[in-house]
Amino acid sequence: GFIYDEWIDDWDRGSRGPFYLAAETVEDMEEDCANGGRFSHDVQRCSRVAGDNGHVFPEYFGLAAASSQILHHCARLRFRELFPRNGRYGHGLTLVALSAGRMHCSFMVPSRGYMMAAVGLLVFVAVIQVSRLLIRWACDRGDDKGRSCRDVRIAAAASSSPQAGASDAVRVGYITVKPRERLLRGEHTIELRSARLQTDQEVGWWLWSHASTQQAILEKQVQAELDAMRAIRARRRWRKQGNPRAARGSSGVDESYSSEGADDFTEPEEDLANATQVIHRRVLEGFAAWCAFAAAARPSLCCCRRRSADSLEAQELRMYADVLRSGGSLRPVARLFAEALLLRTMESLGEHILQCPERLSYLMFKILSEAGGLDDPVPATFAIDLDELQDGLTQMSLHANPYIRKQMPNGKWELGLNFDDINECGLQCRPEVTKTFKEPASVMVLVDFFMCYRVPIILKLYCFALSGYIYLGSHRGNDITTSNNGSFFKPQWLRINFIQYSALGDAAMWVSMEAALIAYVSWQRWPSLTWNSPGIPGARWYLTHSLNLIASVVGLMWVLSVANFARKPWECAQSSSGECLDPRAEDAWGLLKNAVVYWIVRIVVFVAMNKKRTPVLLFGTPGSKVRQAQGRGCNQGWWLDLRVGFAWVCMLAACVLIEVMLLFPTMQGLDVNVTCGVDMGSFSGLPRQQGVCTFSENFLAFDCVACVSSLSAGWLLVILGSVVDIYFVFYISAAVVGSIMGHRRGLNDLKNTSLPIDLRERSGREALAFERVFGPGWQQVWQVMIRGLAEESLISPSQTEALIHASGVSARGDMPLTQRDRRQKPIH
Repeated sequence: GFIYDEWIDDWDRGSRGPFYLAAETVEDMEEDCANGGRFSHDVQRCSRVAGDNGHVFPEYFGLAAASSQILHHCARLRFRELFPRNGRYGHGLTLVALSAGRMHCSFMVPSRGYMMAAVGLLVFVAVIQVSRLLIRWACDRGDDKGRSCRDVRIAAAASSSPQAGASDAVRVGYITVKPRERLLRGEHTIELRSARLQTDQEVGWWLWSHASTQQAILEKQVQAELDAMRAIRARRRWRKQGNPRAARGSSGVDESYSSEGADDFTEPEEDLANATQVIHRRVLEGFAAWCAFAAAARPSLCCCRRRSADSLEAQELRMYADVLRSGGSLRPVARLFAEALLLRTMESLGEHILQCPERLSYLMFKILSEAGGLDDPVPATFAIDLDELQDGLTQMSLHANPYIRKQMPNGKWELGLNFDDINECGLQCRPEVTKTFKEPASVMVLVDFFMCYRVPIILKLYCFALSGYIYLGSHRGNDITTSNNGSFFKPQWLRINFIQYSALGDAAMWVSMEAALIAYVSWQRWPSLTWNSPGIPGARWYLTHSLNLIASVVGLMWVLSVANFARKPWECAQSSSGECLDPRAEDAWGLLKNAVVYWIVRIVVFVAMNKKRTPVLLFGTPGSKVRQAQGRGCNQGWWLDLRVGFAWVCMLAACVLIEVMLLFPTMQGLDVNVTCGVDMGSFSGLPRQQGVCTFSENFLAFDCVACVSSLSAGWLLVILGSVVDIYFVFYISAAVVGSIMGHRRGLNDLKNTSLPIDLRERSGREALAFERVFGPGWQQVWQVMIRGLAEESLISPSQTEALIHASGVSARGDMPLTQRDRRQKPIH
């Protein structure tokens, strides 16, 4: 019922039935034609007797045109030229009820019996669903004692459990932080609490197994940092001895290490303290960034401070961030080690919560505040609540589908949690984990895609509009469409119309897009509105997009108030003088002033609203010297932005050229006005043209629908090609420019797996580099590296021996090679 049947032949089934496989020749298909049938007429001119003496040739009824719109079906004969002029067939038979080619239509009403049966089934299913819903509501509302059906079942199950009544008790276990280094011991305690574990011993064992492992790893990191600091001091001392080779080639990294100002001779306790401070600052760097972000909460929709779960003071958070970033030089070393161990233990105990660093930072701040803050000099007790630490994992195990709602143990119907929600709860300082973001589904995915990529899509549509304006005067299409429309700056006819209705279309697009954007973002971020978190719209965001929406409505009405569209006569397809001069061109600026001003304002607003001011989620920036060294100074940044902008302008210009010269000409002369006869009025500017869609009663006919559908599909391909051509242009440009830049930088052989390494002592390039970095005993470092590769089976024993010999030492140790087995040479 929803298709158009082009070749319908129900009127002549013949004796063979509706399905008949044709043979190669008519003679092969000839059969007894006593009852008439297809293909026999061409051989023996058989006819079918109708009435008393009428003979009908069924082949004349063979092909019919039919169309259907839901229950409305129409049919007519296709080949009226086959009918005799007198309207009679055979001997006196008159064609009845078939007038000259007019469609005969009727509504196909379904059977009353089947309709009643279907309605009965629908009513039956509706009664069952309503009954289930009422029963569920009754259970949720509860009985006279205030307990719901689910609560009663849970209570019954709990009363029958042998451990009922004791499961709510909080079990506690603790350990004392006692590393091997005496200086790192401060009698600090880490405590673990849990209501899920059965005994205190189990809680203590659980804490010990995680904390002891993390403590051993942390001690190794402190020792590695200590060794690195001593190596730096030894290298600096060696340089001060006047080594000419070292003075000849110091690198920028080495100078930064040597400028730290440490003395050549330092006490071991001071070295250990410095190493611990470095590790502490490195481990708690993310926590310090969280404190700085939480302290910088901005005003919300209500022009008040955004909500914070525990009323965290900005001053206290800022103090935490400053103390942690300063390195803790004035704080006890044992406290620094205990804080680093605390965070590592929380990460280990939290299991998958490790994927939510903001949530861990929030809990870390809470634990430190309960322990007296950062300035408490006495031994502290850090209490970790295991159930709070793993809050969210249980909900995820029960329901992790973020697209559907499900009743959770707390009785609420909620969407499924994911790690992003748990992490954002830490950013928002929520005491409990809850859903903070609604994932799009179904049609919302398309809306989300367009809203996320609206800027490049609109930018490409603007290029498409510019291409269309240029194409209207390019003489590369139909004469009536692309000829005699004025110059680029002195438009007439179709170009004047194009400037006006493109401005109207752009304003209408921005109105609908801004309204959809405000509604969609509000729906998606509704659980997190008024909370402090990146990506949540605030008062400034809503005000900006609301003003853009209002400005778009005003611009639409302003342009429409003076719009003047005119048709281009057919005579002007070949001429642009005399009567073919557009009378509107005499005062073109007065007519197009509103549209031109609208486009200028739109471009300015578009650039201002979408210009990236600051990086996303990067709090802090390198020093001015580092920025200038990396080409990020004021002048360097301006020059870099100018070059990038020029490159994008060139690529977009190439896209415009491709569309005007290649894509648009593929649809030359194919439009709904000229081809199908659809009259779009003076809006398009094209003259009237007779076609299959000229009359309104033919809009739903097969010929009109087929014509419009075919042209729409063709123009859809052109539009899609215009949207995606930027990708081809971009990658081709990147390949060409990148190859030139790589060649200039000497990166032609970058992916070659064969690399020459010259380790000849006092002459090889890599040997000199090793000596500058590691000192005179660099062969030992090289030997350890090679033996590590051999232990991991990455190189063979013969390769191991050859690589070690290349540095000038034997495979047995650091003694030099003899003259007999010396094989020093550049290797690959």
